[in-house]
Amino acid sequence: MNPMIALCQGFVGEIAPVRVINVISAEIVGAIAASGLVLALTGQIRGHVALGSGVSIARGLFTESIAAAALAYLVLLITHEKRNPIGALAPLTVGFALTALELWTIPQTSGR
Repeated sequence: MNPMIALCQGFVGEIAPVRVINVISAEIVGAIAASGLVLALTGQIRGHVALGSGVSIARGLFTESIAAAALAYLVLLITHEKRNPIGALAPLTVGFALTALELWTIPQTSGR
């Protein structure tokens, strides 16, 4: 579970506050452990984070904020037990939405 999604589900009361803290803590520890594993196996951690050419900081922040909010809203709508109109297709719907959001944001906020 993504920490942003856990936080949103905590805000709307779908999961308990203690679980929100546990999930976010587990995500952070897992990310640190995975980074350590990559560093141990390869000897380096490579990554490039930069805005696309011609993209201002404000536009990059706006783009990422809208994408994160859209993903959180979609996940909250789909995972709500009483209002789940698509049932077993929920993971596929989230996957399609994530792909569309990535296709929109990558050229703007992960440029070279």
